[in-house]
Amino acid sequence: MPKLNVLLIVNPAAGRQIAKKALFRIVDALCRRNCQTTVFSTAEKGDAIKWVAQYAQQADRIICCGGDGTLNEVISGMIQFNVHVPVGFIPTGTTNDLAHSLHLPLHINNALEAAVNGRIHKHDVGMFNKDKYFTYVASFGAFTNVAYTTPQRYKQALGRLAYLLKGLVSLAAIQPRKAKIIADGAELEGDFIYGSVSNTSVIGGGVIKFLESDIGYDDGKFEMLLVKKPKRLSDIRGIVKSVSGRRYDSAVMLYRKVSNLTFTFEKETEWTLDGEYAGKEDTVQITILSSAVSVMKA
Repeated sequence: MPKLNVLLIVNPAAGRQIAKKALFRIVDALCRRNCQTTVFSTAEKGDAIKWVAQYAQQADRIICCGGDGTLNEVISGMIQFNVHVPVGFIPTGTTNDLAHSLHLPLHINNALEAAVNGRIHKHDVGMFNKDKYFTYVASFGAFTNVAYTTPQRYKQALGRLAYLLKGLVSLAAIQPRKAKIIADGAELEGDFIYGSVSNTSVIGGGVIKFLESDIGYDDGKFEMLLVKKPKRLSDIRGIVKSVSGRRYDSAVMLYRKVSNLTFTFEKETEWTLDGEYAGKEDTVQITILSSAVSVMKA
């Protein structure tokens, strides 16, 4: 069996610092699988993109060990620098939304086996305003700032509960955003308290779940969900009913499969990409890059 040149990118701060504690075990397991491994750790935002740019061209496989944000950087770097090698994911973040959605193993040994010897699956990627990318969700409004405003020590201590508690506090500060949206040529307009464009069955650690049968990870389309500003108590009940029943196309919600969107806001609006802060924008264009990357699965 020929050696596999592996670029291993580790975020030691992700989740409860699982990767930091298990790094020797991970490298040892890769050596036992006949992998020649180069290891880099991230210390600040943008490091994973930098390591991909400098070293991925010589790799047969990139393995990302961290949370959804770390994987976002790895895949963003792959697209920016035209890297076409399969990427494996060892999920050690707090929520691991994409891993849950793709049914990737959460146990380190099983995740390693899938990353090295698993099956290759094509995966669509979202392009955000031509210079940023997301692997599973771009969102604005309710709960979208929770991932990057929750202190890391709370995430490590409380896990998903930290997101829920921070999200409940943020509800009081929700400001509806007036927006005009063009989705595959169709025009929509309204006041929205939440919006997402996603390629996952799970968002926010399970706050939002889609039916798995509705999601095609390589179909060239993402799922757009918009939640309208509630005007009366019955609207709030309708939102709760839609979310709990996973039926999102209703009087208070809009749900579409889309491949190209433009959002135009009355005021600059904060966005997150894969749970990481992406800045404020008054105009956002999202395009789906069909089968842009290859992801290793068990």
